[in-house]
Amino acid sequence: MKKIFLISCIAILALCAGAQAAQVTLAWDANIPAPTGYRLFQRVAGADYDYTKPAWTGAPTTCTVTVPDGAESFFVVRAYVTSGSKTEVSGDSNEVSALTKPEAPKNLLLQAIDQLIMGLQTLKQYADQAVK
Repeated sequence: MKKIFLISCIAILALCAGAQAAQVTLAWDANIPAPTGYRLFQRVAGADYDYTKPAWTGAPTTCTVTVPDGAESFFVVRAYVTSGSKTEVSGDSNEVSALTKPEAPKNLLLQAIDQLIMGLQTLKQYADQAVK
């Protein structure tokens, strides 16, 4: 009885999974002379960039960031040079955007059936081991 309840809980938890996310890789031309590094800023449609919180910071001219599925995200890069305690920052690069498509939803009944089948297969494996 307890095992069947556990399988049901697993199926319900699988249906309540959170939103998915995608990854986007961005690349840009290097500045000459080479700066100390670059800062990538990210925003979603309708929002402003928060220049106090870069989504990525580093010296390479490529990076991969996570974006929400089904949302349009926008990006700009700024180069910076640090000399002693002073940091100079460039203006924004050209803005680029990425639009990710959400994963097509599976019929909830089919998801529940899939989870139930996996649970029953696991239960059978435990039963087979108990018989041995």
